[in-house]
Amino acid sequence: MRATRILAGAALAAFLFSVANIPPTLAEDTAEEKGVVNINTATEEELTLLPGIGKKTAQAIIDYREKEGKFESAEDIIKVKGVGKKTFEKIKDMIVVEGETTLAPKGKK
Repeated sequence: MRATRILAGAALAAFLFSVANIPPTLAEDTAEEKGVVNINTATEEELTLLPGIGKKTAQAIIDYREKEGKFESAEDIIKVKGVGKKTFEKIKDMIVVEGETTLAPKGKK
């Protein structure tokens, strides 16, 4: 019984150590390294570079800003039908309301 606990503890420790050494995911990379999308000026193609944003939602973003005017903050994108809090959490470090769009498709820079 004690040997089982020791083995289980060692296995758990090894697992936790391995998880701690996993490289960061794309979502954790800094916006500066990966680029950003200006939601006030981005094209449909540029908007679809964002995770969770397809053509339909990209067009909804464009339609919203044409009707309502520029987004005042990145979080305002939640006002667009099809963009919820979960999607915003995924893209918040990748979107801006001023400056240039610098996010490029994978393999292009």
